[in-house]
Amino acid sequence: MNANRRARLAACLGLLVFEPRSLLVFWHIGLCLSRALAKRPHIIERRRAPDEYLATWFDTSAAHQPLEPLVSARLRSTEQCIAGQLDDCPCLVQAAHPADPERAQ
Repeated sequence: MNANRRARLAACLGLLVFEPRSLLVFWHIGLCLSRALAKRPHIIERRRAPDEYLATWFDTSAAHQPLEPLVSARLRSTEQCIAGQLDDCPCLVQAAHPADPERAQ
């Protein structure tokens, strides 16, 4: 028996001895897991995003897609909104609009 298997067995025995109330939770996880695995093929079938795009969500390298252009564009539009230069203000908080107090209502 290798070390990994022994560690798993020790964890299971420890669970039985020291945490018997937790066993019900593992039963529920098992039930949910079987239902989730049954739904998985249908979810994969309807998926629209390509594998390459999904892989970027889990990339562990440091910030390979910089946010600077997005942040700068949002900051500019917010500054224009506050200055009253935009008719359709994209600000999330419009209650404190210094350029036109009637706009906030």
